[in-house]
Amino acid sequence: MILGDSRVPAQPLQGQRRVTIDEVFRRVASKHPDKLALTDAPNRRSVTDTPPRRLTYAEADRMVAAIAGRLRRHHIKILPGDRVDVELSPYDLTKGRIVYRYRAGEERRSS
Repeated sequence: MILGDSRVPAQPLQGQRRVTIDEVFRRVASKHPDKLALTDAPNRRSVTDTPPRRLTYAEADRMVAAIAGRLRRHHIKILPGDRVDVELSPYDLTKGRIVYRYRAGEERRSS
């Protein structure tokens, strides 16, 4: 759970519907495309030898759309609740690939 108390099940109030993080992100992005949306951890330079990146809502939206397009183009289906293993290139940490998809509820496979 990102916000709130994870011990209390999140239920919408009477007459309201659940809102996804994607909907909230898109709503804020449409109102404030040039505001800061995401930033890397301050210690990124010690891990990757590059400074921390800072993305506006518009930049982050373009990156997410590009990733979604690649997933569609390669017929990769990831459903809500699924988890994935990602393998990063040791030569270029901006490149990675999904190596395994865990369906919702599936246990992690042993290495």
